[in-house]
Amino acid sequence: MRRWAVATALAACLPAFAQGPSPALTAELPTELPPELTQALQAGKVPADAASFLVWPLDGSAPRLQHQADASRLAASVMKLFTTGAALRTLGPAHTWRTEVGLGGPVNRQGALGGPLHVRGGGDPSLVMERVQQMVGRWRAAGLSDIRGDIVIDRGLFSLPEHDTAAFDGQGLKPYNAGADALLLNHQAVTLRFTPDASQPERARVTLEPALHGVSLDADLKLLPGVPCGDWRGALKLSMT
Repeated sequence: MRRWAVATALAACLPAFAQGPSPALTAELPTELPPELTQALQAGKVPADAASFLVWPLDGSAPRLQHQADASRLAASVMKLFTTGAALRTLGPAHTWRTEVGLGGPVNRQGALGGPLHVRGGGDPSLVMERVQQMVGRWRAAGLSDIRGDIVIDRGLFSLPEHDTAAFDGQGLKPYNAGADALLLNHQAVTLRFTPDASQPERARVTLEPALHGVSLDADLKLLPGVPCGDWRGALKLSMT
């Protein structure tokens, strides 16, 4: 818990730096970076004037070191600290996400559910396929082997406006652009897996993980021998019909 508090406190200082120097930074502070840090920046080809540092103990004592601490910077992933801090304040450090499952009928001796299976999303951001498989394994261990009714999904926990996945950067199919969802299954993402065919070296098979009902793939691709790979991920194009 203490580490989160520290991270949030550091993130909250950023707007103040962007608006002007903090009074604590007007004092004479060491500005020369330690040799180890300078070497790390050089190894990463990061110019010293492109980085900002502030070493400020949380015990209330004066800052130890500042290097361009009042320079305006893009917050980037540091912004996650604000949402993390808000979540800790709102939900508390002991909050756990719950995905509830209920049976809408009896289970007979053969393990068949004679009714629907209800799944109520609780906003769990880490409900990946591995955890779903574990969940199904526990159902089987409890005697449930067949669902003869519908699977009813309740995603009503969040009341949110329509989310435009392409609004941020025009990359609407990127997983990081997925919106919040009460049942955020597998981060709302699928994986295309390319596997060379041992029997046909010039071909590759394509599979979708997880498999989606009603979605089929042109699962046989031709490989181009002798062509440099380069940015092969960036060159991939998805065509949907």
